[in-house]
Amino acid sequence: MMQSDDYFAGFIMKLHAQLIINFGWTLDQCWQATPSEIAHIFAGLSAPSSPEKYRDIIDKLTKDFPDE
Repeated sequence: MMQSDDYFAGFIMKLHAQLIINFGWTLDQCWQATPSEIAHIFAGLSAPSSPEKYRDIIDKLTKDFPDE
């Protein structure tokens, strides 16, 4: 069974990799970004929308991490 810390670390590593590869961010930019900024990037939004959009984004980002 995967520890929750391992789960979170794996998620953060994949998220940072996507921001660096797809959007040209630096690691410092990744760590300084707020969750809403990251959600906006992945959703292609310019302003906050409904909470459902954020849930959809999180679901897409975490699909590789099944609940244990």
